[in-house]
Order: sequence, then C-alpha cells, then structure tokens
Amino acid sequence: TVLIHAGRGVTQRDVQPLANVLMKNGHELRILSEGPELTASIGGVQIVQQPQRQPDEEVTITGELTDVHGLLAVGVEKYNDEEIETINEFVADDGRIAGLTEPQDAFNPDDGATELQSSLGVFSRPGYVYNLEENDLNYQRIFVEPRGTNSLVEGVDRAVFDTATPVGTGAGIEPLAPVGNAKLSTTRAGTDAAVLVRNGDTLLA
Repeated sequence: TVLIHAGRGVTQRDVQPLANVLMKNGHELRILSEGPELTASIGGVQIVQQPQRQPDEEVTITGELTDVHGLLAVGVEKYNDEEIETINEFVADDGRIAGLTEPQDAFNPDDGATELQSSLGVFSRPGYVYNLEENDLNYQRIFVEPRGTNSLVEGVDRAVFDTATPVGTGAGIEPLAPVGNAKLSTTRAGTDAAVLVRNGDTLLA
C-alpha cells in the first residue's frame, strides 16, 4: 500500500502517470491531497480516493501512515514538527519514502521540507539542471544515466527527467546523474551533480 501525498499545486495530470505504474505493478493506492480532490483510475474505473475530510480541516499526514508501506511525496511545500517525527518513525519502522522536488523548493530553506530532508540524510540544492546540447526536445527535459552499479537502476541505460534539481546525500548513493554538458540555472556553470539519491529507505529526486 502506497500513500501519495500531493501538495497544493499538484494536479490530476501530475498524479495519474505515477498511479498507473504503481497500480499496474500490484500496489494499492491512497491519495492525500492538500489541493483539489485527486483520484486515480485505469480504463475509466476509479481505483483510489483520498481520505475524507471536512472543507476547513487541515491536511496532515499524521495518522495516515499507520497501515501503509510506502510514502510518495509530490510537491509538498511544508511539514510541521509532528509530521516530520511521524515520517521518521515510519522510515525507522521499515517504511519507504520517495520525495519528488520542484526546482524552486530549495530556495525556501525554512519551509519544513528542508528540515525533513535533513532528518532523512538527503538534501536538495537551489536551481534546475538544463542541457542545451543533448536533451529530449526541451533544454529542461534532460537525459540522465546510471552512476556506478546499483540495483535501483539495474537495466537502465538512460532516462529522461522532465525537470531536475541537484540533490545529494551524505551517507547514501547517487545512482542517476545528467549526461553531457549539463548546467545549473543558478550559476550557468557545468554540473554533474546527482539528480536522484538514495539513503537507506529514502529516495529523493
């Protein structure tokens, strides 16, 4: 069972591809949305609904991880102290978490998401990675390739990231990095920083 925690700016279009892959691989899904109600379906049949809440009720992840195995956080701008503690307890109890960042997120060092990343041993840097010479029809749609040998990307020769933020980890691995002459938007200088990292049961991209 996987819980998708969607931030306010996340749309149905953002969630559907993730939901399709997870459901086709046998996972049960739940969606907790901070914005409009989101659903997921295959073949027009609705599979999952977000937990019910009152219109003025604050959306919180506390209490939502008790019977799930994985957490996928997409575009979440902030976690409070109680939520950070809940997520850390979840990971310590063999839960898996994957965080998908937006390039602008790292410009807000006090937003709570940064604090969560730090507690999980991962971090993101400001700016986005781009490639003017080798890309998938758009300079921000960069090609990435495996760095070293790791089961996480076994069998992968090359992949495409629609947008990519430099990420890192002090103690884990960095399995995917941009190809060719990639650059960082904040400096316009070349970069080979990883765009996907793993620290134990935590993944950040």
